[in-house]
Order: sequence, then structure tokens, then C-alpha cells
Amino acid sequence: MDAHLRAGVAIYNAGGHHAAHDAWEDHWLGLEPGTDDERFLHGLIQFTAAVYHARNRNWSGATGLADSACEYLVDLPAGYREVNVREVRAYLSVLGAEAGYDESVAERAIEYARADLDDGRSESPFVTLLFDFVRKPGNRGIVFQRLSEHTGRRADREADIEGLFE
Repeated sequence: MDAHLRAGVAIYNAGGHHAAHDAWEDHWLGLEPGTDDERFLHGLIQFTAAVYHARNRNWSGATGLADSACEYLVDLPAGYREVNVREVRAYLSVLGAEAGYDESVAERAIEYARADLDDGRSESPFVTLLFDFVRKPGNRGIVFQRLSEHTGRRADREADIEGLFE
């Protein structure tokens, strides 16, 4: 087990997020189902697949695997087999909850919020919605949808007047 585990961790740490599971899979398939080692490797295999899918922007694959990996790892000790399982679970929880938000929308919304604050408009929808996004994780889906809509409308307005006064 230790040799397989070390090999997979080394591959993962070298950036082979998807390839890491190859070092674990054959050993995992031979383990008794439901044992700590079986759940551990199963969780790590799904963890690496979730990371791979997230890096390739396959959000449904990433979130599904993140949730499933968490289930396999949930009852294992925080430092099982000298792997920081607690951090892996924390990463998976964030990935499962937050994957799929378009960074370009968030970056544009932050630009608009800063401009609004500079203009003394602290109650702008961008400021309000960005605070809601950060402070209310349970509402992130709808908040991000509204933020996207506001961002799109403002970008459209800017595009409509671009070049008119040159």
C-alpha cells in the first residue's frame, strides 16, 4: 500500500492530477470493500479526477466527484496514512460548493464595484451582490446569477456608447 500511495502522491504533486489515480487503482481494486484503505484510495482516486475535471472546466463532473470523494473520506482520521485528509476534504467541500462560477464575470463585477465605490455609490448592485456572494454561501447560485445579469447589462451599456464621443 505505501509504495502505491507514495507513487500516486508524487505523480499528483508533479502536476499529474489525473494520472495519479493509475498508481492507486490496481491496488484499490484488490482491497476489501468498505475497509479504511479501500475508502481512502477510492476517495483519493475520485479527488484526483475531480481536480482534473475542474482544471478542464467540466464543472458537473468536478462537483459530482468532489461530493462522492468526500463521502469516501468523511470518516477517516485527519492524518490517515500520513496524508492530510482533512485538507483534502476541505478542498473537496469548496470545489463541490463553488465550482463553475465564471471568473471573468466575477472579475468584471469587482471592477464595477470598485468604480461604483470610487464614485460614492456604496449601495450599487455590484457592491451589494459581491458582499452577499461572500457572506451567504447558501445563496451563491442565485446571487451569482443576478451578478452575471447585472454585469452583462452594464457591459452592454458600455459597448453601446463606446466610440460615440471620439
